[in-house]
Amino acid sequence: MKTIKKGTEYKRISDREAITLVESKGWSYCAKQEWKLQVRDINKKAEVIAESTETQVETKKKSKKNGK
Repeated sequence: MKTIKKGTEYKRISDREAITLVESKGWSYCAKQEWKLQVRDINKKAEVIAESTETQVETKKKSKKNGK
């Protein structure tokens, strides 16, 4: 598997397909980490922020109960 990009579009494809696209279609190779950040994990960032906010709210509630 290879990771390629063209502009802002990223693809994970087989080695043979990657060779064809890079040589003739204007695609270029990129790091898998770049693909992870731009495509795979893009929704996880929002989930992590939401979870951390919920955790902070729960922590504050627990603190109030412990204070009484």
